[in-house]
Amino acid sequence: MDKLIVYTDGSGKGKIAALIGPRVLLKDIKVKSNNEAEYLAIYHALKGIGTKYIDLVVYSDFQLAIKQLNHEWAIEDNRLREIAMDIWNLVTENHWNINFVWISRKDNKAGKILGK
Repeated sequence: MDKLIVYTDGSGKGKIAALIGPRVLLKDIKVKSNNEAEYLAIYHALKGIGTKYIDLVVYSDFQLAIKQLNHEWAIEDNRLREIAMDIWNLVTENHWNINFVWISRKDNKAGKILGK
């Protein structure tokens, strides 16, 4: 099976972007915070991948989500905890080997799609 590289970014203005391999995902969503948008960018990027891929690497410049999704930091916000649970459920259901990796904003290809 192939390894899939994913870049994600979200904006408090309700825009999310993801680069899923060669495919671009742009979406306008209703959010209450930038944190929620960053988490939802990861969730929406992963939602449509399916089981073709086993190994995934998700890059984000949002260190909070990366540390929390890697179980390094606690998730204190209830809404973010719900989205994280949805993400972890997708990982479990699809039997993915996944790595969540923090990158700088300048290296985030999804951020460039959003115009950040």
